[in-house]
Amino acid sequence: MKKTLAVLLAIVIACLAFAACGNKSEEAPKYDYMVLVNKQNKLPDDWESVVELEDAQNTLPEGIELNENNDYLSTDVFKVEKKALAAFRALQSDLEKDGIIILLDSTYRPVSRQEELWKEFEEEYGLEYTQKYVAVPGYSEHHTALAIDVCIIKDGVIINDNDQMTAEKEIFAEIHKRLADYGFILRYPEGKDDITGYGYEPWHFRYIDSAETAHKIMDDGLTLEEYLGKVPETTEAPETTQAPETTAAPETTAATETTAAAGNAAKEIVGTWESKDIPNMNFVYIFNEDGTGSYAGAPMTYTIDGNKISILYDGSVPFNSTFEIKGDELIILDSLGEDTVYVRK
Repeated sequence: MKKTLAVLLAIVIACLAFAACGNKSEEAPKYDYMVLVNKQNKLPDDWESVVELEDAQNTLPEGIELNENNDYLSTDVFKVEKKALAAFRALQSDLEKDGIIILLDSTYRPVSRQEELWKEFEEEYGLEYTQKYVAVPGYSEHHTALAIDVCIIKDGVIINDNDQMTAEKEIFAEIHKRLADYGFILRYPEGKDDITGYGYEPWHFRYIDSAETAHKIMDDGLTLEEYLGKVPETTEAPETTQAPETTAAPETTAATETTAAAGNAAKEIVGTWESKDIPNMNFVYIFNEDGTGSYAGAPMTYTIDGNKISILYDGSVPFNSTFEIKGDELIILDSLGEDTVYVRK
């Protein structure tokens, strides 16, 4: 009898263990909440087919009224990963207790939509501008549905302008203090743009599904790249090689004249050039003698071969084009075959 009971007990324990393992398997996440998507790391190919999305709309807390932009609340339906949305609602409620109102401003963006945006920007502004300001399709964190951009309400007015939000230091400081409690991190901290590839964005939060890990990242002032040990290498300027000394004066030919002209063009491009079509908007090229430079404040490197120029923007793909200098004007041919004109400053 005792032997029979022991056997039965063993069977029961085995069944319970099997059921527990089965439950763990069912509860295992379908995707990695710590996934890294940036300018160097692409969204996993199967991500959009497995991520669990939920619809969300903005609503005002009781007793809060808007002085303007009333339509802002009813027109947009956002999609957010389901656990990220639940965590955001909890964060939102917590902040509301202290009079801080945050709303959804930008969330999930499918790769297909990013491809449309890229095309629209390239047609409107040209390839080099698009490479600087628009994420390459497949490389935007918004594809994950774990990234949330917020806007705030202050004195009955929705503030969603980037500069205005950055100026609200006290409000965002309080918001940032509570992010980790709900499994969020500040994705693009101040002074870390050389690591993240993006400037300071106090409104851009990233859900990682672990308050403990979020606190480690936030309390130590880390980026996701630093925590995961995946800090990208800095793009270095190519070494400049000195041309060999000429041992004898060559005969003047069309080929040598062309080479000389190309060398002059390479020297002439050195300097600062501002967009002629869109002045006073920081669309400025700076070409240094050593092959380094910047565009709109972002670092780049460049090489010149004849009238061809290849520009590598930080964390992006090379932009190859032709150029011509006429007096104080630099003319660069964009991807659509149209001239983009810059004026020497």
